[in-house]
Amino acid sequence: MKHKSRTAFNQLLKHWGIALTGGIATGKSTVAAILRAKGFTVIDADELARRVVVPGSPALTAIAQAFGSHVLDASGHLDRKKLRDLAFSDTDARTRLEGIMHPAIRKALCEELEITGLLRQPKIFFYEAALIFETGSQIDFREVWATKCPHAMQVERLESKRAVPKALAEKIIAGQMDASAKANRADCVIDTSGTAESVHEAVERCVTLLQKAFD
Repeated sequence: MKHKSRTAFNQLLKHWGIALTGGIATGKSTVAAILRAKGFTVIDADELARRVVVPGSPALTAIAQAFGSHVLDASGHLDRKKLRDLAFSDTDARTRLEGIMHPAIRKALCEELEITGLLRQPKIFFYEAALIFETGSQIDFREVWATKCPHAMQVERLESKRAVPKALAEKIIAGQMDASAKANRADCVIDTSGTAESVHEAVERCVTLLQKAFD
């Protein structure tokens, strides 16, 4: 990234960017969908993560070198389940993976902001990502919003909606900062443990406060 582009990217994040974070299965995608319905641009870090590991990409090559070719399927694509199981059962492996993925995702985010036109015509946008506080990225954004729900609900959602075995679900959750700790550090907190209506109301309150800050 050239210096001029990097400066514009950093300024855009700091003035217009809102990080939407929270523990896994705490409702980030639900909140993101509400924000999109309200007309906001929401960039999903998971989508960027899939984009940067297409066959032939530098990130996928680095992952295969770090973890072995067994994390690739027969067609040369990343086997995300195998890599997930490996990374969340081994702290060192997770650290190595993050060292590969985070710089690649950040570069992809800059490219996405260029594609969407936000670098040329800035406006409020959201970046949905699980690892904001863990990576120290909170300082890059204007605000951080966090979703939360009880631990037991996180586990249940992983089991029922993503078919993750309970033992692995517990490991995945334990590998991230506690959802309550994230909420305590966030500028705005959205509790997703209630009804759909209550979640919409919480999002509306946060949006109203945000828009007032730009008035």
